[in-house]
Amino acid sequence: MQLQNFAFYAKMKKLPGFMVRRAKLFFQFQLDCNKGMDAHEIFRDLPQCLRLELFKDLYANLLAPIPIFSMLSPAQLNAVAERLHSKLYLPGDDIIMEGDVGNALYIMKQGLGEKHLRTFQLIVAPVYEGSSFGEVAFFLAKRHSHGVRAVKCCEVLCLTKADWTSAWSSEVSLNFKVKMAMAVEKEDQLMERITTALKGNFGVTGQASIKLTSMLGVKKRASLSDKHTIAGRRDSVPNYFEYIREVSRSGARKGPLLSQFAPTPRATIWHPGPPQQPSWMPHSLFRNVWDVIMLAVTTYYVTMVPFRASFVEFPQPAPYWIVIWFAAEYVLDVLSVADFVLRFQVFYVFAKGEMQTLPAVLRRHYRVHGPLISDIVALVPVEIFAIGLFSHTNSWKLVSLCRLNRILRLVHLPRLTHSLEHVLSRRKWFMANRTAFEYMMTFVAPFFIVCHWIACLWFYVSFASRSHGDTPSWLVTMGYLPLNMTMASTDDIPLGFSESTKFTSMNVYLASLYYAVSSLSSQSFGDVFSRNAVETWLTLGIILFSITFYGVLVGMLAEMMQDKLHPRASFEQHMVDVSTFFNYRLLPFDFFIQTSRFSRLQWQNHMGRTEDDFLSVLSTTIREDIAMFVKQNVVKNLRFLLECEEVFVRALVTKLRTEQFIHADVIYQFGDVGRTLYFVDVGSVSLVSATTGVQTRNHNEFFGGVALFEDVGRTVTAIANVECTMFLLYHDDFDKLVDRFPEYFDRCYKQWCVRDEDPIQKMYIPPRRNIIQHNGSTKFH
Repeated sequence: MQLQNFAFYAKMKKLPGFMVRRAKLFFQFQLDCNKGMDAHEIFRDLPQCLRLELFKDLYANLLAPIPIFSMLSPAQLNAVAERLHSKLYLPGDDIIMEGDVGNALYIMKQGLGEKHLRTFQLIVAPVYEGSSFGEVAFFLAKRHSHGVRAVKCCEVLCLTKADWTSAWSSEVSLNFKVKMAMAVEKEDQLMERITTALKGNFGVTGQASIKLTSMLGVKKRASLSDKHTIAGRRDSVPNYFEYIREVSRSGARKGPLLSQFAPTPRATIWHPGPPQQPSWMPHSLFRNVWDVIMLAVTTYYVTMVPFRASFVEFPQPAPYWIVIWFAAEYVLDVLSVADFVLRFQVFYVFAKGEMQTLPAVLRRHYRVHGPLISDIVALVPVEIFAIGLFSHTNSWKLVSLCRLNRILRLVHLPRLTHSLEHVLSRRKWFMANRTAFEYMMTFVAPFFIVCHWIACLWFYVSFASRSHGDTPSWLVTMGYLPLNMTMASTDDIPLGFSESTKFTSMNVYLASLYYAVSSLSSQSFGDVFSRNAVETWLTLGIILFSITFYGVLVGMLAEMMQDKLHPRASFEQHMVDVSTFFNYRLLPFDFFIQTSRFSRLQWQNHMGRTEDDFLSVLSTTIREDIAMFVKQNVVKNLRFLLECEEVFVRALVTKLRTEQFIHADVIYQFGDVGRTLYFVDVGSVSLVSATTGVQTRNHNEFFGGVALFEDVGRTVTAIANVECTMFLLYHDDFDKLVDRFPEYFDRCYKQWCVRDEDPIQKMYIPPRRNIIQHNGSTKFH
């Protein structure tokens, strides 16, 4: 469901292909790593003693060998373990950005990373599992002198400064701070010497910071939305900045937009390994075609093999169509053997955060996580051994019964139907019919298969016991068979439907299927029922099984309906609550109409969900990349951002909140107190003032900036001219931003401190503000 929600958001925002693929990779890694579960969320209600014991088992053994924790007692280690939070990163994600503030300590739990100097394209050191990083900036209150990025999919444990401080008393915290500072100071000096030596060896000098212009590779603001110039190779870049550089590179043929900063291949110290075969990758063209073929083969095994064993009688000698039928089925057996070999040691699988390609690893993964035993049992030629060991008057019937083990191939059906859904999802018509497809695969198909099996079993047992005891079978009482019919006289049963001949395979199959469906759904009309002891015992077993199976199916259907209809039901209930509240409070009807229009606009555009609902489950880096793409107009039109470091631009853009306004909405009125800056992304806004008249703020312009710097009332009234989408920067978020990057305050002041009644082109020259450091925090006066 999370993947479908993100797919809806990606389609709505027209996200680039690489962002969608990285998001899908994140969901896959999240499922493989922790099933999308957070230990702190699951066990938040546990008593403190049990929580300590839980996190001790999870993380204490990982913390003990780390040098910076060697001075802690076991109880103190448990306190630290309880405050660790898990975060997931994809290959290429920046875990730590060079120049950022050190507000967290990191421990590599799973995966592989590398320390690098992004400014000089130098790899400094690897980061293996069980190692810590970020401790220098964490304990010395410095900015990170180098970055750390993920080489493979990584699970990283994070300890924030707030959690570290809350774990100790003031005295113990000060003692630890001094000891830790002394320990990491030596490491910092050693890293500086290593970095200086590396720079000397490679002939690089200076301390150039990473500006956004160097990341984008352009001197002027180029178009960031021309997706038609992006080749397939450029659609798989690891992050948004590389994506923009590739767009700029494509646009170079049309105009002199490139600067001296040309895109360069990313430096690496890791061997890429053997080349991967594209055909073996999940969801490749070959894999998709093969899965569809095997879906058809498995469907045949599940349906036709039990049908033939129960309803088809083989005359002697066997006609040619029987021989051809079995020969064709053995061809399917060859395909099943090939499928087993391919999945056992050829097809690549995603496990442990990376694509596994080595045959030994694939075999071990299939033994542990794959249906190895079911596949082996399904492929055993039982009929060959049966013919040699048992004598039977009709060998074809014996072979048909002994091939029932092929039904075990059904364990592959969930994965194969998922591949079919993946193939169909590329068709436009499928999106409107996805719910119907899921209903067929979740409810109808399992229901029919089980009914089919019950019908086969019911007929086979009834036919075998048709003259058992004093009471004949329902086949006799309903006129399908005479009481004195022997096995010899039923060797040749017609297969098709017939009005003249009642006892045909399809006629009795339809009657048996009717019994199975009525038994499974508890809707029997008494047409077909048990007539002897054997059939009665079988009916009891079918009833007991049907209660459980049908309950499971109904539960799955209810869950699917809940996922599909709950958002709509919640929206309608919200509208009812709004109407009830307005009627009870006797509020103006025009206000009710305006509120209803806004709610329905939210439903039409976002299905009643906010941006956080769509993106909260993704990793920080992916959310930042998506925010950079969705809010790219802010970056393009704020000139001072082009000379800022990437880490600041990312931090700013992720602080912007998306909000929608409808026509005639009063965003704020004259005299209102609200410390928020507004960026107009779509639409236009009128600023009405008694002294200056009416001014308009259009696409890519801003208003209300003075409120970020001065706690005064609004001097104009802002009204939305049309339906508008805006990005809001709140004062609290801005304070956190300038506390983290105080050097950018003056630039922000100069750019945004524009009074609403003044034209947008006029900028106020900011007064110099004294920056006072007090207890590690930054204050402005």
